[in-house]
Amino acid sequence: MSDAGSSGSSSSSSSSSSSPFDDPPAGPLAGEDDDPAAKAAAARKAERRRRAEPKEPTGDDRKAEDLQVAAFYMNDSNWRGAYLRATDAVSIDGDDPEAQFALAEAARKLGKLDEALTHYKKCLTLDPIPKTKKAAEKAVKEMSGG
Repeated sequence: MSDAGSSGSSSSSSSSSSSPFDDPPAGPLAGEDDDPAAKAAAARKAERRRRAEPKEPTGDDRKAEDLQVAAFYMNDSNWRGAYLRATDAVSIDGDDPEAQFALAEAARKLGKLDEALTHYKKCLTLDPIPKTKKAAEKAVKEMSGG
């Protein structure tokens, strides 16, 4: 017994004629390749697409962001958050005096005095900018009991 819908022949046929819903032919339309407005629009579209692509952050970008966020946390008295972000900045660039100073400040506020002293001293060996150097020297003097 056979199913009514399962006949041995296929009722669908393939046609080689094209319909208006098929993809348009490849290539520029007549006169489109000469149109400066079309070229300018395509260039603008390509530039927007290029700008929209996410950029991979560099180590310097990540370090700068970590230091910025650490400073925000310090201003908000969130010493743990500042400590974590400053630790990240130091892990990216251990020779950055600002990163060392930020980590020392946060560690000091958390009571990690030995670690703070180590980072203050590292900051001083890196010959930071005068403002940071002065603050680090003051902190080392206070922590050393002098």
